[in-house]
Amino acid sequence: MFLLFIIIELIIAFNFRSIRCSVFKAPPYMWLTVSIFSQFILTAVVLQIPAVREAFSVTMPTLHTVGRILHSVRLF
Repeated sequence: MFLLFIIIELIIAFNFRSIRCSVFKAPPYMWLTVSIFSQFILTAVVLQIPAVREAFSVTMPTLHTVGRILHSVRLF
């Protein structure tokens, strides 16, 4: 659930760049793109380091769980 919420919130932030244009026609906004990629890196750090993972009470997702997450956000 932790990973699902993070991915969905980042996709929502990326989709709200423009009201008039679609996500594919909107001009890229450098700082938003940098912040989204940095959040992916920080999420990977939280998932990879056992002490941090235990502090946040997060379990490592399995391949089946990642597949369900990607299916739920329609990326797979």
